[in-house]
Amino acid sequence: MNQIPVMHCFNNNYVIPAAVSFFSMLKNSSKDFEYILYVLHSDIVPENQTKLQKLVTSFSNAKIEFINVENKFKDLFTKTKNKAHYSEEIYNKFLAPNMFKQYDKIIITDVDVVFLGDISEDFVKFDTNEDFYLSGHAGIGKKSSWVEKYNKKYTKSFTDEESKKLKTCGGYWIFNLEKMRKDNLEEKFIEFANANYKRLRQPEQDTVNIICYPKMKYMRPNALVCTYLYDIFKTESDYTQCTNLAPNVLKQVLTNPVQLHYATGNKPWLKPGCTKSEIWFEYLAQTDFLKDYLNILEGKLSKSNKRKDLFKIKFPFSRKKLVIQKEI
Repeated sequence: MNQIPVMHCFNNNYVIPAAVSFFSMLKNSSKDFEYILYVLHSDIVPENQTKLQKLVTSFSNAKIEFINVENKFKDLFTKTKNKAHYSEEIYNKFLAPNMFKQYDKIIITDVDVVFLGDISEDFVKFDTNEDFYLSGHAGIGKKSSWVEKYNKKYTKSFTDEESKKLKTCGGYWIFNLEKMRKDNLEEKFIEFANANYKRLRQPEQDTVNIICYPKMKYMRPNALVCTYLYDIFKTESDYTQCTNLAPNVLKQVLTNPVQLHYATGNKPWLKPGCTKSEIWFEYLAQTDFLKDYLNILEGKLSKSNKRKDLFKIKFPFSRKKLVIQKEI
């Protein structure tokens, strides 16, 4: 059976979201492949690793491996100016080319997602013999929306030439590992991030795009759909304001996403009423992690004196390692 390697980078606070991501991915992907899930981390406790192992291996065509990188990018992340809702694990994506020398290509995905479609199609279609470093999603914009305004803020710290290189979304990539190794991109990623940490806005995404430009190709438009798109595209008139897709194509994309990405700070486990949260909870309920989530939630309810602040904290998976981190 042909293998599809999938790389993830997250910490102990994201174990429950990772469980939802893993379960939904494996449930909705082709059974003609074996999926090898890799987790690059620095602090996921053995108890949580065991529970994720149990979830993944409940699928006969999947297995998981945890790789402790021992806070390799702690110093870089500490000095990174724009941390937003990120953690230092985002920089672990830079390690893929030399970490996985046994593969020519690999999927890299965030875990604040739910998969509703098959990931194998994009992986199989990506030919490493082509002159591309990666395959990524182009993103979807709307005229005069907050997304467009956010992107314009790049002009404050990036030149026009650099801004034009920011073409793909960091939540879902396929890396051409063979070509990246040949051209020493891991070192170039790290050097660029260290030289530009003060001005990076979406740190690893900005870095990878600028270093890989122009050797990037696009996935199908429904490969990644950010949940905030459902808030800014509500009417027929809204559809006509899309900056890069025809209205009929946009409708199909929003109806049939492969990866539903809870981008920004609006995560279902933090804000249970956020857009498309019901889909995340539907998948959570199909795992053994639901009770763990409810136990953590119960603990927060009993301790919280301010209901408005209840869901503005990150829930680590293990109650033995309960770390409250207010969202930035």
